[in-house]
Amino acid sequence: MNVREAMRFHYKEKTAGIIILEYPPSARHIFMGNKWTYLALPYQYMLLSYRRPGPGWLFFPMWLLDIRLAWRKSPLKQLTDPLAGCGLPMGQHFSSFCHGNFKNIPHLTVGGWLNYIVGWFWASSFYAAYESPVAGMSIDQWHKWSKEDPAFILRMGWQETKPLKEILDNMGWTEVPASSKLYPYRGPDHDKIHCHQP
Repeated sequence: MNVREAMRFHYKEKTAGIIILEYPPSARHIFMGNKWTYLALPYQYMLLSYRRPGPGWLFFPMWLLDIRLAWRKSPLKQLTDPLAGCGLPMGQHFSSFCHGNFKNIPHLTVGGWLNYIVGWFWASSFYAAYESPVAGMSIDQWHKWSKEDPAFILRMGWQETKPLKEILDNMGWTEVPASSKLYPYRGPDHDKIHCHQP
């Protein structure tokens, strides 16, 4: 899926910006610990905070500041809609993901930068251990049920407790108006499970 199609929100303030990408329910191969797992995921919302220093936006590269992931069982309609913390290690409480081995290679275009970030993120190695079971299931159960019926993930009891606007405020984006409009979704059908390879 083209990252520009996944973009639901983009807000710029001086030399910094925040981008929100939305991906439909999917099943992905994710490297967990020292092995690949096959995990079904609900609607995924990637929040990317960046800096683009310099007097002009066109000729200065973008640098990643923060990356977070949140989930929902249905698509976002407005900034005040609640989200659930993602079930992957480190991101369960709307926390920032460790940049790990990320190489902040500068890009001059938004599309090029987003493609690089998203590709790096899903190819990263996530911690094998969880702070607590995810929605009452272990990683092995998640893997097993994903292979049997990827759509099961939309029937899980994800606790959508925090409005997107509140998450943005916690990230330091307090100037974003709650009335800001989201871009229309332009990707694949929302009601299908899409499979991705690593």
